[in-house]
Amino acid sequence: MTFEEALQRIPAPGGGGCHPYLMTCANIAAREGRDPEEAIQKIAVSVPKGSRRVSEREIRDTVRKAFHDRLNGVTCMSRPACSVSLSSMRTTTKEQLMEFLHPNPEISPEEVYQASPVTFPADDARQQFIEVLTHLYSDHECLFVGDRRDTDVYEVKDLMSAATEAMQFHAPPHIIWNPLTGELAKTYEGKESYRCDRAVSDFRYAVAEFDELDLTTQLRFWAGAGLPVVAIVYSGGKSYHGVMKVEGIRTKDAWDLTVKRTLYDRWLVPIGVDKSCSNPSRLSRCPGAVRENNGLMQRLIYLNPSGTPLKLKA
Repeated sequence: MTFEEALQRIPAPGGGGCHPYLMTCANIAAREGRDPEEAIQKIAVSVPKGSRRVSEREIRDTVRKAFHDRLNGVTCMSRPACSVSLSSMRTTTKEQLMEFLHPNPEISPEEVYQASPVTFPADDARQQFIEVLTHLYSDHECLFVGDRRDTDVYEVKDLMSAATEAMQFHAPPHIIWNPLTGELAKTYEGKESYRCDRAVSDFRYAVAEFDELDLTTQLRFWAGAGLPVVAIVYSGGKSYHGVMKVEGIRTKDAWDLTVKRTLYDRWLVPIGVDKSCSNPSRLSRCPGAVRENNGLMQRLIYLNPSGTPLKLKA
């Protein structure tokens, strides 16, 4: 039975078995790989009138449980790849980190830079910032770039003009890699913000960074893990920030079910990735900026809009 067929068979609520049947519909939606938000909305409009009202929260909780249970029950893969669904990844452990490292124990940032499909000057801050805008976004998408205390977002075309025309270019210290709506949305604390999770318009990229691994081991991970990497940025400190391409995620609920709970909670966090990276509006180091505390440039070393796994030359 398909999800669409199951929707037509939902019993009327109020003693007719509606509640357990909603779980049946949710399980089928999860099995078919439906978007969770789509499943919630379709179930909601398909529930017939009965002696009690089925709330959206009840439907949402049911769908969340079905998708979560299905993700936790799948154990066919031990590492992700571009062509593999995130839901096919199983839980890792800290001890498994060595399995995902490139065999070369002395990978240098220069080797990764040379492997970048998009070429750019190694020390040109302005051009690195422009290349990111050019290859990863369209003109009218909105982005946040700025200091942690800043609140405004800007259209990409305006950022491009500012970077191109400025006599002296100073890249902002932080960026949110996912495009934003440009409209205010509620934070989890109830405040309004242009740059919160609920203001994300396109769940396109996920960011990961290690706090405890040395820099060479971090590069070995990004070169060996088979992840869909679109960019790697040296933070100017103790880490490389990897930006990964995410596909098929259209809502925050879908992000939580697949990206946060699987990619991060079950796969990346156990091997040492900072768990605070898992939200879609995560602040990350902006390419081309210079750190105030040490004068080091936040250097872009790799850019690949297609998000195919990083492969180093032999």
